[in-house]
Amino acid sequence: MISPNEQLAPTPPEDDPVLTAYALGELPKAEAAAVELRLQTDEKAREFVAALQDFSGTLAQEAQVEAENERDAGLTSAQRRELRHLIAKRAPKRAKFPRAAVISVIVSILLALLMMMLWWAAVRRH
Repeated sequence: MISPNEQLAPTPPEDDPVLTAYALGELPKAEAAAVELRLQTDEKAREFVAALQDFSGTLAQEAQVEAENERDAGLTSAQRRELRHLIAKRAPKRAKFPRAAVISVIVSILLALLMMMLWWAAVRRH
């Protein structure tokens, strides 16, 4: 148990759900005001909030663009699913290593070993 004289280490900004809620605009005004006071003195928290706000703004913009693109295409959700299925089906699949290539590599290795054995036998004779 922690005594009253001991102080807890401050929570890192990325582990503080209050900062996340603030960055996403989900705090009531009173709690948001308290966070704003903290941000005036806590540089790490300020950087975390700014980065999270930038990231969430980017995600929101991308989601809006995607929604507009889907609306503009005039496709129903079933048509979009079918289109995604067709695209996935036609996507290039990872090529399997051809059997002839495997055989060629094995034969090359065996020939190299044979040549080394013949060379070694010739060296030992001299």
